[in-house]
Amino acid sequence: MPPSDPACADRGHPGDPRTALRAEIGAPVHTVLQLGELALRLRRGRQPPRPAELPPRPTGFVGRAREIATIAHAAAPASGTTGVLLTGRPGAGKTALAVEAGHRLGELFPDGALGVELRDGRSVYEVTGRLLRSLGVPSADLPDRPGPRLAAYHRALAERRVLVLLDDVAATAQVAPLLPVGGGSFALLTSRHTLPMLPPGLVRLRIGDLDAADARRLLEVAVGDDLDGPAELIRLCAGLPLALRIVAARLAGESDLSPARLAHLLGRRRGMLGELRAGEQTVEAAFALSYEALAPAQRSVFRRLAAAPLRDLTPGAAAALAGRPEELVGPLLRGLHGAHLLDLRPPADSDAGPARYELHALLRRYAEQRLSDSEPPGTTQAAQDRLTRHYLALLDRCPERAWFTAERDNLPVVADLLARSDPAGSDRLAAALARRCSPRAPRARWR
Repeated sequence: MPPSDPACADRGHPGDPRTALRAEIGAPVHTVLQLGELALRLRRGRQPPRPAELPPRPTGFVGRAREIATIAHAAAPASGTTGVLLTGRPGAGKTALAVEAGHRLGELFPDGALGVELRDGRSVYEVTGRLLRSLGVPSADLPDRPGPRLAAYHRALAERRVLVLLDDVAATAQVAPLLPVGGGSFALLTSRHTLPMLPPGLVRLRIGDLDAADARRLLEVAVGDDLDGPAELIRLCAGLPLALRIVAARLAGESDLSPARLAHLLGRRRGMLGELRAGEQTVEAAFALSYEALAPAQRSVFRRLAAAPLRDLTPGAAAALAGRPEELVGPLLRGLHGAHLLDLRPPADSDAGPARYELHALLRRYAEQRLSDSEPPGTTQAAQDRLTRHYLALLDRCPERAWFTAERDNLPVVADLLARSDPAGSDRLAAALARRCSPRAPRARWR
């Protein structure tokens, strides 16, 4: 019998391939194989980790099919897009959409997903250090200087296909250095601000409210298909996803709270926002984060826009309510729109007419509350008086019929204010409408 010693087996016969391998390497074959297996284990041990930092998928997520399709198209390897920026008013569900999309598109990013919240204002240096550690770089190996650390971060992204969720971005300078450059990685950003100075290569998506069908689905997912009378709750929440989720949570968690009772509580003018609370989630807190970030002049204008329940308003009407010159109020309105606290309605004719802004129904309630709590007595009446004088001055200039059409929802409000404070002015408005308006004019709506 041939010897069973592996060393003897390694010597083999002159024609055995193992003999040639031993002669070339200078070591027994079984030793070479053991060393090779050890090297493979070490190599696997040095493989970078696959981060999985997305939050859990949001429960009861509904709708947003168009937005998710847009994100998926942008994230495709052949798109050439570096990321998507999701913006929208407080409570619009930007983070929920980003997280849901990230989970659905997970297969596109085989090297994992990074996630970081930027609301707390951490520096780029600190954030890149945290993300590099998530990508497997030991803390001891992190570059000390900002430039080399950022370069190491970009090299790490370029070698992988990673999803990077950058949530609640406050400023361009905070996030622009963190965007992928080349390679296959992709960023999903959420922000309350439009961030107009971000570099090109991003797809921008403004997230709006849920329509009535999706709002009903959201409530039914949480409460059940037999939900009784959800239409009034949906109307009161005005399509805001955060408000709808809070309503759904309260109905599911408070056995003695009926939809009709909750609708009654939400229908009260004072205290409505206080009812939109479930645990630590509140609509008022979400609005306050954006409001407190405004400059003092913007806060003042935002509050006073709620002094009269206009359907929408021009910069001139806003200036009257604010008690400031129109040339100063215009930029403040644009800033409020950039912070998603005002919506912009384009004129019916894109070539004529001033910009028109409107307050979301729940933001109007918040502005009313801030107006009552922050301004001295008489502020609301003074703002209303300035507004009616503004409209009467416009009527004295004999505006074109297009103006009456654009103001058809506001003139009844102005007429009501005049009827209570300036009967002579009310007569002037009625006379102007009689002169200028056709039988289809809105006079019958307010007389």
